[in-house]
Amino acid sequence: MQSRTFTFELPCPVEQLLTHARREADAHGITFTGDTQSGACSGHGFSGHYTASGTTLRVTVDQKPLFIPWAMIEKGARDYIDQTLRTLDMTTHQK
Repeated sequence: MQSRTFTFELPCPVEQLLTHARREADAHGITFTGDTQSGACSGHGFSGHYTASGTTLRVTVDQKPLFIPWAMIEKGARDYIDQTLRTLDMTTHQK
């Protein structure tokens, strides 16, 4: 299976989103390692990694369940980021 990378431009420093993502991952049994520049996560049949710089976040999904289409993965990532930013009272746009 080939990996896919999704790029997001955020209206805030990536650190704010990553802090929230780390708490959510811990609460849902997902392993999340890394810092504000790069890291990885895995759990529930998924694995991936990210790189971050300023307000740009690149998320690469390396492994996913075969029965879940890439379009659903992309929509889920975009929706998660948008929902998180709304929680942080901000908005985002995908490149």
